[in-house]
Amino acid sequence: MNAKDLHPAFAAKDVAAQGEAIYQAKYKADFEKTLGDKCAAVNVRNEDVSVADTAEDAIPNSAGKSSKMNTYSIRARNPL
Repeated sequence: MNAKDLHPAFAAKDVAAQGEAIYQAKYKADFEKTLGDKCAAVNVRNEDVSVADTAEDAIPNSAGKSSKMNTYSIRARNPL
């Protein structure tokens, strides 16, 4: 199920699953090579991403006008 089709108050586990899928498909490979140890926040409504030193900084930037409840955050680590 695509997060864009879900009710605005869908469950956290759905946000996490959708956010992880978006991160894996669109961002992981590049971010692990270039970002080192930054936090990425993925807005599951529009698949936009924001990067910052902390999740607290990345989430508001990614959420934008959407709810912070629709944002999934992950630390992008370089697998060296």
